[in-house]
Amino acid sequence: MFLFLVKNLKKETSRLHNELLQHKMNTAELKRKVAALEAKLQASEEENTLLRNLNEIFGDENDKLLSENESLKKETAKFQKFRIPSSILTRPENTIGRKRSKSCPVSTEAEGTDEQNAVKARVNFLSIYV
Repeated sequence: MFLFLVKNLKKETSRLHNELLQHKMNTAELKRKVAALEAKLQASEEENTLLRNLNEIFGDENDKLLSENESLKKETAKFQKFRIPSSILTRPENTIGRKRSKSCPVSTEAEGTDEQNAVKARVNFLSIYV
């Protein structure tokens, strides 16, 4: 009977030893996972800090750009009054190289070129804001 009890104690000791090893392996695995999560948390906190700083910088820049955009919209609205319909610009009688009527005095070539350049400049100026 004594041998039977010793045998049972050895089996129980072996079982408890295996169970202890399993708990140690589980504990080591959990510690590894905790360390990995802490590293991810630290990286995330650093990234969040960087993003907050960038948000402050670009938030101010964005506010400035929005303000500038609004002022440019107002300025553009002023020039919308000068918009020339494209139908007027494309009519054959409104083209720069048209013939003069008989009632208009004939100008020299230099005068015609200056006048044509002036008209082109005005049309270009207005077409910029169209």
